[in-house]
Amino acid sequence: MCNWVNVLSALLTPVIAIFGSVIAYQQFITNRRRLKHELFDRRFKVYDIAKHFLTVIYANRTITDQEIYKFRIGTRESRFLFDEDIEKYGSLPFRVG
Repeated sequence: MCNWVNVLSALLTPVIAIFGSVIAYQQFITNRRRLKHELFDRRFKVYDIAKHFLTVIYANRTITDQEIYKFRIGTRESRFLFDEDIEKYGSLPFRVG
């Protein structure tokens, strides 16, 4: 009987380590999905602002300084959310008039 207790107590440490590893992996997957979801939300905000900007241009056939300002403020974090090509596209100079 004493031999079984020693064997079970010796196996307890690896079993706890395996369960801990499984929990850590699940947390890793959950955090990665949460990051992807948050990144999507932030990218969608930039998309929505750009869509509104283009809608104003198409509707009025002109653009005001205030609309350009709102577009630039709304898309200023795009350099952190998208790759370099998108950030360069969003920073093209606009002329009013």
